Amino acid sequence: MILRIKFTLLLFSFLPLTNLGAQIKIHQKLTVEDGLVQSQVLCIYEDRQGYLWFGTFDGLSRWDGIAFTNFQFQNGSVPTEYLAISEDNNGALCFGTSTGFTIYRDGKFTTLDEKNGLVNEVVRVIHKNKDGKLYLGTDAGVDVYANGKFEHLNSQLGFAHEIITAIHEGKDGTLYVGTHGSGVSIHRNGEITRWNEQSGLASNIVRAICESSNGTIYIGTDRGLNVYQEGKLTKLLDKNGWLDDRINAIRAGQDGTLYLGTFRYGVILYKNGAFSRLSKENGLAANRIFAIYEDQAGAIYFGTDGGVSIYKAGKFETWNEQTGLLDNLVWSIREGKDGKFYFGTQSGVSIYHNGKFKALTEKEGLVYGQVRCFHERKDGTIYFGAGGGGVSVYQNGQVKTLAIGKHFVMSIYEDGKGTIYLATAGDGVHIYKNGKFSKFTWNHELASAEILSINGTQDGMIYFGTTKGVSICKDGGFKTLSTQDGLANNFVWHIFPSNDGTVYFGTGGGLSIYKNGKFETIDVRRGLSNNTVLGILEDDAGKIYVSTNKGINVLDFSSGETKIRTIRHQDGLPSDECVLGACYKDGRGRLWFGTVKGVICYDPEKDRPNPIPPKVHLAQLRLFDREIPLNDANSKLVFQHDENYFKFDFIGIDLQARGKVTYRHRLSGVDKNWMETQQRSVQYTNLNDGKYRFEVKAMNEWGYWSEPATLAFAIQPPFWERWWFIAVMTLSIGGALAYLITLRVRQLLAIERLRTRIAADLHDNIGAGLTEISILSEVGTKQIARYPQNGVAENFGKISQISRALVDRMNDIVWLVNPRRDSLYDLIQQLGSSFEEISTCSGMVFRALNLEVLRKVRLSMDYRQQLFHIFKEALNNSLKHSAAREVILEAQMQGKRLHMRLKDDGKGFDGEKLSNGNGLENMKRRAEMIGGKLEVHSTIGEGTLIEFNGKIS
Repeated sequence: MILRIKFTLLLFSFLPLTNLGAQIKIHQKLTVEDGLVQSQVLCIYEDRQGYLWFGTFDGLSRWDGIAFTNFQFQNGSVPTEYLAISEDNNGALCFGTSTGFTIYRDGKFTTLDEKNGLVNEVVRVIHKNKDGKLYLGTDAGVDVYANGKFEHLNSQLGFAHEIITAIHEGKDGTLYVGTHGSGVSIHRNGEITRWNEQSGLASNIVRAICESSNGTIYIGTDRGLNVYQEGKLTKLLDKNGWLDDRINAIRAGQDGTLYLGTFRYGVILYKNGAFSRLSKENGLAANRIFAIYEDQAGAIYFGTDGGVSIYKAGKFETWNEQTGLLDNLVWSIREGKDGKFYFGTQSGVSIYHNGKFKALTEKEGLVYGQVRCFHERKDGTIYFGAGGGGVSVYQNGQVKTLAIGKHFVMSIYEDGKGTIYLATAGDGVHIYKNGKFSKFTWNHELASAEILSINGTQDGMIYFGTTKGVSICKDGGFKTLSTQDGLANNFVWHIFPSNDGTVYFGTGGGLSIYKNGKFETIDVRRGLSNNTVLGILEDDAGKIYVSTNKGINVLDFSSGETKIRTIRHQDGLPSDECVLGACYKDGRGRLWFGTVKGVICYDPEKDRPNPIPPKVHLAQLRLFDREIPLNDANSKLVFQHDENYFKFDFIGIDLQARGKVTYRHRLSGVDKNWMETQQRSVQYTNLNDGKYRFEVKAMNEWGYWSEPATLAFAIQPPFWERWWFIAVMTLSIGGALAYLITLRVRQLLAIERLRTRIAADLHDNIGAGLTEISILSEVGTKQIARYPQNGVAENFGKISQISRALVDRMNDIVWLVNPRRDSLYDLIQQLGSSFEEISTCSGMVFRALNLEVLRKVRLSMDYRQQLFHIFKEALNNSLKHSAAREVILEAQMQGKRLHMRLKDDGKGFDGEKLSNGNGLENMKRRAEMIGGKLEVHSTIGEGTLIEFNGKIS
């Protein structure tokens, strides 16, 4: 949706259309860009699980409706060409290739060639007969494959090693074998006959054989198509010469259409004696066709030289510039009373009739090229509302102008009395009657001057959609409905009155349904694909179609509940983005919608419910990151107790509604109810031991559910959850705990005794010895003092001094390791004792405050050691350097945090000059080692304060 601003109005421009001569009828393609292994598709097959297989010149692709899985193999440097696909009675996929006969079973490929008994390694055709036997057409005749063995049929069929190109078994049991150069060999009731050029065959080079529902046999050759009916062989001709081409593929559709794939002309359709054609102009990927296939739901797949084209007959047709329109931007669509189609575009009006276009532009008299809306009066006069202002009136091939200003004309409506109402973007509603204009203004009657849409009901009510709600006119009176009254949004883009009296409003906040004076809103929360509703239509069955910026929504109320399904680009829309007001229902019941990439013509009758539910099965089971193979033995899956994380990948294949499959799954013992999801996987973690059953089923867009796919498995309980193991472990653990507790207590007691013994030994032995040395040194010093010789007395003095210091240090160590002295109270007492004698001699007074409350504060040995050394060093510094008269030590506890302060009244020092000293650095490092912080504050002449803050550990 394109937004334009004019003054205060948001004008929305929405893109559409192109050419009508060759409508685009094929809207889906699968190419290498989508994941196809290679673009030249030679054969197509749908297996019993619902997968679609494509054989190409360089590999094999499997498609689940959403994604591709590709397989490529090479015989030396030569790529393998996949020429034919079938399936045996056991579900194994069988492929005819350029290098042999390949079987795909249980995820493995096996190729059989001449060494295994195959008559020739090039297998062009595989046909499964009524008995389940596989007839293989090779480059040297026909083989039958059954029970793992090959049987040569050349002699029975009268072949001399011909190249076989087609095999078909008729409803009456007749076997038709097409060859490359020898025509068709017919085997009926044991007799062999030949069709060739002499007997009327168009060419002896046969490409395809097919039988219609009425028993008619069609033979495609290098030079056209033959028909065998009522015992006569004739050549089918067409006036265009399309059937003179090589016919590579033939398919009889479920609806009776015969599809012929040609070498140059695309696909020829033959039904009820009439021919039509699909080519690149109609959306075909390429005009060279190799294969044609119809799936169970009736969709036709064309294998071409440029990928796969998917055709759903009659459901969609696209019109755009390529098909003859003036412009891709189409604002309005109408079918006139004269049977002509009128398309209002950005560049004028395109009129389509009898396969030809006529253009009305400004040159022909239009007031403006952009035509936003149409209205046709009873007499056939058509009014064109212009995007640049004004109205053009088209009558009898002539154009005249009604000038009403320069405001966009957004919508035109005529009431039962013949009055014309013109909605403008910014100038209210202009009323035209009997050749004169009047106006509804926004000051009195209308909610806003910006009118986006107009429509009316049979009872004479007229609804004006504005940017500020809906204004309703009845018998000259007005009222306005807005969000305050229940309207979904005040921007009302489109108005559609239904025959049952319900009025639908397309707003910027979803679809508002107005009935019996009340609003009901349907928006994205209730399943709408987008809240910007740009157009509303109703089909003949009563379904409501809502065009938005994300496709078209189909609302079905018939069951009493609202069911919504979507039509998106993947279903055939040229684009998901629709155009404002570009919607129309023609006389045949077809619905037209404009998108940014063209106009779509949709036939609801051709879009019938698909009663075939998706084919659902488990694609993968993962235990943690390990894949568990899924095979016939899965019913006995048993896992250990620690194998309890599972991820289930599942798929419901619906080739007709890609990405629209809904799933329900449940795991017995875990999920009480079915769990609904759009996801294709679910995981379960930490599952307990027990038996489980996983189920999953799938629903298509029409509400048809499949039978569930199931997987049973069991998880064994761990041995430690059994009663005997629990009893043994209880006794064992109890005994072990008792033993460990006893052992730990013994260890703690032993450590304490060891610390006590170490302290006693240090004191009794080393301390006593050092004391003796000290005493003797002093005695010797006094004796030698009487007889001083050679400084001996001085040396004895040093010995005495060192011994005394050692005694002090040993006392500190003894105190530190003593478990009976581990309180903060003991630490401060020890500090005082260490300096008692020295402080007394120096005249300095040491006082410790708040001691008694610290008796219960216990410190670990490391914490005591570091804290002791910090404050011992601090006291030592005060004694040596401060000349203090008094030193006060104070400790406080705040919860688990310790705050200690040592304050002296000494001379102080310059902190900046001593900030890098080793002593202070050591003290700070010790504080950090026990998780604390040390701060030193000193001022010359005012003393020194040392503070420690830290958490007790």
